Amino acid sequence: MKIIIFGSFQGKISWLARIMHDYLKEIWNIKIVDCDIRDIQQVENIIIKENPRIVVIASAITGGINKNGRFNVDWCERNKAETDAVNVAGVYNIMKACPEKNIHVIFLSTAYIFEAMKPKKIGFKENDPITKRPLSIYSRSKLEAERIIKDYRSKKRTFLILRLNMPIHSVPNSEKNLIDKLKFSKLLVGDRSSITIISKFLEALKLLIRQRRRGIFNIVSPGPISPFELMEMYRCHVDSDHKKFNLTTQEELIQKGLIKAIRPSIVLNCEKIKKVFEESGLKWQRTKFLVPKILSEYKDNK
Repeated sequence: MKIIIFGSFQGKISWLARIMHDYLKEIWNIKIVDCDIRDIQQVENIIIKENPRIVVIASAITGGINKNGRFNVDWCERNKAETDAVNVAGVYNIMKACPEKNIHVIFLSTAYIFEAMKPKKIGFKENDPITKRPLSIYSRSKLEAERIIKDYRSKKRTFLILRLNMPIHSVPNSEKNLIDKLKFSKLLVGDRSSITIISKFLEALKLLIRQRRRGIFNIVSPGPISPFELMEMYRCHVDSDHKKFNLTTQEELIQKGLIKAIRPSIVLNCEKIKKVFEESGLKWQRTKFLVPKILSEYKDNK
């Protein structure tokens, strides 16, 4: 079975594309393709040449470089056309280029498609109504991409949408790793959200591919956590000499001009993926058990 990942642009491979490739390469014939997904002809040529069984869409603009030299979604607020060209039109090109013959599309989405600022008690389920008023340009682009993928489904072309949120990884030095993002911040919010543990995401991805699962799955760990709580744990498990973080609110950050795009505090319900793991004799562990382990590994990998 051949898998291709759209996750490289002008020779630069995205963080998640590289992680997925390195994890799955011992199991399947997998390749990251360098392609400008804004160009339908390039996409069609890749599909014809590679003739994959599975196409993974990991190409997305999640933000540009801010004044501190780090990536964030505020860039998307000022660059709507560029964001839509990749996150929306690019996804449409991939779906259009996939022929009507047994191709399975896996799309990496986000919890940001929901608009709630305060977590629902049980979390948003996969089939809950999605917002009609996304809170940011990035959120809107990912929502539109989900709609494109759902509209293109057929008996021969199937899809799997994986919704992630605030990914943390035990390997440091990545601008997409939440730990690396937050450790440079002075002010952190106390609103709790679901988080995606990358090691568990990879386990879930492998299992869902093997079982030929379809539809939508929230890939987060049970038990939300706030950025402030996470980095207080960072100070405990990784760097006790790190400066203390100050607690703030998102409203205050916006008022001070420190952020432009709202980062919704979203809790996703993960009972669906938990059930898949349990049926396979595996455990889908809670955040409070996983985060200390991830932070300890992060320290060892520094």
